[in-house]
Amino acid sequence: MPEIEVLDANGEVVTVQTNDDPPTGAQLDKVGTRAYGAVSRIAAASATTLSAAIAASEVLLHASVKQYVAAVSGEGSPTITAETGIPLEAGEKFHMRITSGERIATIRDTEDGFLHIASVS
Repeated sequence: MPEIEVLDANGEVVTVQTNDDPPTGAQLDKVGTRAYGAVSRIAAASATTLSAAIAASEVLLHASVKQYVAAVSGEGSPTITAETGIPLEAGEKFHMRITSGERIATIRDTEDGFLHIASVS
């Protein structure tokens, strides 16, 4: 492997070995990556919309418009507001930990749109 000289944090010249580019040999581990399940979509409208109960402990939320979201009980008809929900900007992706069996509730900010929900395996 080739060696190069670089400056360290103290301004000293040090010699380092570079890695092969592209990497060769052993497979690279996928440390820290997530596996996602099926994606569902719910409307973000002027009234609270609820997903079906989710059998996972984490979800990825992807907002198409600015909206407010919350994890809620698997039963009942809870409502959320801008004061009680987590704001998501249009295009934002957000990982949320939930208790398996909870639902995701959403309400729009100013315009209708969608919330895509993917369970994390």
